[in-house]
Amino acid sequence: MEEYRIGDRLQIGDHVCTIRYIGTIAAWKDELTFGVEWDDPGRGKHSGALNGVKYFSTVKDNAGSFIKYSKVMKYVRVGFFEAIEEVYGTPTELGNDVRISSKNIEFLGFDVLNDRNQHLDSLKIISLQRRSISFTIPRSETDSAVIRSFNGLTSLNVSYNLYSDFEDILQLLRISPSLCTLNISGNKFNSKTFTSCERTEFNNIKHLSAANCNLSIEDTITILEYFPHLETLDLSYNDLSKLVDVSLDLPLNLKSLFLSNNYLSALPRGYYHWNINSLDLSNNNIRSVDTSLSGESKCTSLSIVGLDLSHNKIERWDVVDHLNEIFPNLKSLRINGNPIMVEDCSETYHESLEQSNILFLNTLARFNNLDILNGSHLTADIKNESELYFVSALCSENLTLSKDTKRWMYFEDKYCLT
Repeated sequence: MEEYRIGDRLQIGDHVCTIRYIGTIAAWKDELTFGVEWDDPGRGKHSGALNGVKYFSTVKDNAGSFIKYSKVMKYVRVGFFEAIEEVYGTPTELGNDVRISSKNIEFLGFDVLNDRNQHLDSLKIISLQRRSISFTIPRSETDSAVIRSFNGLTSLNVSYNLYSDFEDILQLLRISPSLCTLNISGNKFNSKTFTSCERTEFNNIKHLSAANCNLSIEDTITILEYFPHLETLDLSYNDLSKLVDVSLDLPLNLKSLFLSNNYLSALPRGYYHWNINSLDLSNNNIRSVDTSLSGESKCTSLSIVGLDLSHNKIERWDVVDHLNEIFPNLKSLRINGNPIMVEDCSETYHESLEQSNILFLNTLARFNNLDILNGSHLTADIKNESELYFVSALCSENLTLSKDTKRWMYFEDKYCLT
C-alpha cells in the first residue's frame, strides 16, 4: 500500500484533511482506519474519540472523523513533477535527468509543451494550485541533493496542495535558483518539520504567500530565517494571536505585511520598529490601542502609510484619534466594518447629511494626511468639507476631540478654537 504517516494530508473529493491516527478501531476491526481532522470543521463528527475511546486529538473541536483505507486509496496523491507533466507537458522523453546523489530519476514529458511553453526551462511562471501534490522528491530517495534546476522560473504557485513537510518546499527552492515569488498558502505544515530542516537562506525570494497554513508564531519566526530579503509577506488566516505579546523581527526590506484573520486582540508588539509601508490587520479582534503609549516617539511608526483595520472591534472615537498619533504619515486607511462605523449617530446628526456621510466626514477629519479612506480617493473639497463639519460639531459640542492630540492643535491654530 502507499506509505502514509501521521501529519500527512489527504484530499477526499473536494475536501482536505490531516491524518491524526493510523490503525484500527473497534467498529472496523478488520480494516485499516485513518483518523483525520478536516480543514472544514463542519465535516467533522467528533474530536478523535469514539465510544469512549480516545484515538487522537484535533486542533479544532469536533473537526475529526474516521475513514476506511479502502476509501482513501481511491484518491491519488501526486508528486510535483507529475503535476507539472499533467498541466504543462505531454508524456514524451525529456532527455534531462534529475540527479539525486548517484541515482537518476528520469521524468517523462515536456518535449513539446503548449504554444506558450515550448520546454520546461522556458517556464517563468508555474501555477499548480489544488493539484493534490504531497511531495517534491519521493520519500524512498534518501539523498535530496537535486542537481537539475528550473533555471528560468521566477514565480511558483503550489497553494492549496497536500504538502505537510516544509523540507518539500525547500527542495522546490533548491531547484529554482531564479525564483522570486512563492505561494505556499493552504498547505498545512507540521511544526516539527521546520526544526528538522537544514537552515539555508534563499536571498532571491522577494514575495512569499503563506496564508492559511496553520502557522504558529514559532513557525513564522523559523520561516523568516530562510527569507531575509522579503519585500511582501502574506500571513493571513493563521493563528498569530501571540504577536500582541511577542515581537517579530521582520526582514529589513519588507514593505507590505498581511496579518488579516489572525485572532489579534491588539496591534502587534513592536510594530513601531518595523520598516514596512503597508500593514493589513483586517478581520481581527482589535478593540483598542494602548493609549498609555501616547506621546512616546519610540511607539510612533513613521514608515506605515497604508493601514487596514477594517472589520475589527473598534467602538470608540478616542481609539481612532490615537491612530492618527501613532501613524502620523498615514495616507490610506480602511476602518469600515467596525462597530464605530455603524453606530447610532443621533447625537451628531445633521439634517443635511446622511448618517453614512457623517461617519465618513467624522473619521476623515480626525487624520492629518489621508488621501484614501475606505477605498475612496479624497479630493481637496472633501477634506475641506470634513474639516468644516467637524469644527462645527466641536463648537456645538456634538463631537469631542482630546485637547492633547496633534489634531486638536491643528484645529485650534487654523480655526482659533478655545
